[in-house]
Amino acid sequence: MAINLKWMKAGLAMAIAGSAISVRAADAAAQDPAKLAELVQKQNSQIETLMQRLDQLEKKQIEDTAQVKKVVMETNAAVAETNKKVETTDGKLTLGKGIDGLKITGDLRARAEFRDRQYNAPSKANDLNNGDRSRIRERFRIGGVWTNKAEDWEVGAGVATGNDSTGRSTNADYGTATNGAYDHLSLWLDYAYAKHKWSLDGTPASLTLGQQKNPFIGTILNTDSDLRPQGLTLQYGDPLDKEYSGAFLTGGVYMIQYLSSGSLIGQESQRGLGDNVYSLQLQGGYKYKGENSEWLGALGYQKITNAYRNSTGNLWKYSTNPSTPFGSLSTGYGYDIIDAYTEYKTSVNGIELKPYGHVVYNASADGMKSQQADSSKSTGTENLGWLLGIDAKRGKWTVGYGYAYIGAECVFGPLRDSDFGETGGMMDTDMQGHIFRVGYDVTKNVNVGGTLMLMNRINGGSGNNAAINAADKANLIQLDVVYKF
Repeated sequence: MAINLKWMKAGLAMAIAGSAISVRAADAAAQDPAKLAELVQKQNSQIETLMQRLDQLEKKQIEDTAQVKKVVMETNAAVAETNKKVETTDGKLTLGKGIDGLKITGDLRARAEFRDRQYNAPSKANDLNNGDRSRIRERFRIGGVWTNKAEDWEVGAGVATGNDSTGRSTNADYGTATNGAYDHLSLWLDYAYAKHKWSLDGTPASLTLGQQKNPFIGTILNTDSDLRPQGLTLQYGDPLDKEYSGAFLTGGVYMIQYLSSGSLIGQESQRGLGDNVYSLQLQGGYKYKGENSEWLGALGYQKITNAYRNSTGNLWKYSTNPSTPFGSLSTGYGYDIIDAYTEYKTSVNGIELKPYGHVVYNASADGMKSQQADSSKSTGTENLGWLLGIDAKRGKWTVGYGYAYIGAECVFGPLRDSDFGETGGMMDTDMQGHIFRVGYDVTKNVNVGGTLMLMNRINGGSGNNAAINAADKANLIQLDVVYKF
């Protein structure tokens, strides 16, 4: 506790003076006046000495107090500056100028995969070289989002494993060393984009440029979860935000294949931006988020530009180009794909349920040529695809079931899911089948699960001599261990 020497000094002086007056006054009449004056002078000298000592102590206390106040002020300023930095970064790592923070996320997955293909054609039924296989695979993905809140921009970038640069898979197979045992696995640039955000009457809006995560609502019918569209996206609302509720509209232009390299096709040099293959997409809908339930509905349109006629290479590895290059007679085949999606989330007796449905239809698959060389347009349903399913979660357990019908012409085959297709031993389209899933959360970040896919062709297959190596049925089992961070 601090002592106020100023008041102590005054009190001491008064106490000494009062004591001297009272004591000496009582003896004043009995003593010699000269001796009394000498005694008073002596006491005054003692008082002066004490007062000087008190002045010194008071001065020292003032200096100590000032030093303490200075240290306290500096400490408070440092604490305030630290708190300001913590509030500004919102718990994220502070970087350089123009960047408020960095959020890093990723996952590591180990997978055991088993495929069994079956053929109806006698020439293939007993063929040991039938494409059956078992393999161990790994997927590693890591990425970050750099934010600038003052200017409402963010930059995202990430890398992922993969056997090659194919966009539909980030899996890398074990034991495929070409330069010796335990070759290093490759990391590829998975995405890199810049995104500007703003608000329109309280509704989020954004413009995204670069290679980005898929901004559209989709399923295994029309997209692969590993695909990263390259181009431009303009969005009103955000249906992929878990907390968003309201209307949304998303539009984008994305390059599928670069062809404007000056090559000569149909006696014309392909050198303009319009000579490349693009996907033009638009999707709108509404998302409702209540206390106990959620609903989402979306209607979309996708056009693959006619330059697809000139596309070649691995784009058609598991599909067939249904037209001819420019300069040749066109088959009249086009891609104008309409799709509708809906899902509903609710809880019943502690079980979280999500039934969903998706329908796609290609309105321009004209002519007799098909995306699948071994398929014929004979049933009248080749332009249609649909998916029905339900997911359930209780505690740490999740289960799911879906049934998909994918007509040969209903979507642009090279963009759809690869697991329920070529990875499973089938083609991109002209197939149907069941999907069963189960998972268990070992910890908050670790999950183990399994998937079973039972697939079969609709029209094509090994019985058609045009594609004798195409399987009629296939089963795929995937066993996964996943760590997310």
